[in-house]
Amino acid sequence: MESQEFVKNFRPLMIGEDETSYALYNVLWKDSHVIVQLSKNPFDQGKAKSLVQWRELTNPQKWKLPSAGLLFAIYNAFYYSPSEEDTYKKIKAMLADDLRHGQSTDTMGVYQEKGPDSINHDGSLSGRLVHWEEKIQLDLHRDSAWINKNTPLEDVIYALFGVGDLEEVKNTFHWLTGKKPYLWLINKKDRSGERFKGHVDFTMRLYGDHVALYLSRQVEAQARGVRLWQYH
Repeated sequence: MESQEFVKNFRPLMIGEDETSYALYNVLWKDSHVIVQLSKNPFDQGKAKSLVQWRELTNPQKWKLPSAGLLFAIYNAFYYSPSEEDTYKKIKAMLADDLRHGQSTDTMGVYQEKGPDSINHDGSLSGRLVHWEEKIQLDLHRDSAWINKNTPLEDVIYALFGVGDLEEVKNTFHWLTGKKPYLWLINKKDRSGERFKGHVDFTMRLYGDHVALYLSRQVEAQARGVRLWQYH
């Protein structure tokens, strides 16, 4: 079902391009419509790196890493503006291929020795607090980590993507990749009671039967640059 908030603010996606980038008009980002310039080629010929390495290599004045929320806003813009235009299909295929190779974001998780943990974007030292300790069990393929309307993870997904409608998140990823999203964490309720403390990158990757949303250590992935423009 479509997000009522999104539909209320909907404007159709428009696309332009030059030799090195695509211009995406009317992307709904933080309650405003913006223009996103998206590089046609990934950074460093598609090599996989950590968030810290990408931050050292990229120049935010030219091209920056997209946060998880901005990437999802791009996915959503395409999801709500279906088209048979060649450029539209080419960009959709490019975004899906990025997830197959692994997609870095400028978003990280900060795990605390004692919860709650937090999600930070764009190099911020503070972020939105999340409480997942009692919601997710350790078992692999646990039902509570599949993102859908029955999952008790609205606060986590909102902190990552700025969207609290879990069905919308599931449907958008499934439309883009044919797979459903699944949240991978380090800190979750288990028998040991031990918790990892520190910073972890947030990456996304097609993995088996799902789109893995990783808040985990030692996950390197490729990255694609963005620029953000406001309407005046």
